[in-house]
Amino acid sequence: MLPQILGAAGFETVKLTEMVTGGRANDAREWTELMAGAGPLPYTLIRALGPRYRNELEAEVEAAMASLGDPDDAFRYHHSYVLVVAKKR
Repeated sequence: MLPQILGAAGFETVKLTEMVTGGRANDAREWTELMAGAGPLPYTLIRALGPRYRNELEAEVEAAMASLGDPDDAFRYHHSYVLVVAKKR
């Protein structure tokens, strides 16, 4: 799809690749901070919560992560990227 979009804009795709990276947040607060950075909608929703509702959300996130069983599986996150090299026609 991306090569077609670039083609319509006058570019020729030379190389296209994907990359996934990630890590592990320490706790629910850090994890929700990362999730707030995922885009304008999660940012607005998470930032609009007052302290009480933010604490309730984070308590639910903590419980959900604890239910995974292995603490190493909790609070993992991933970022995916598409990298393109293109030249103007």
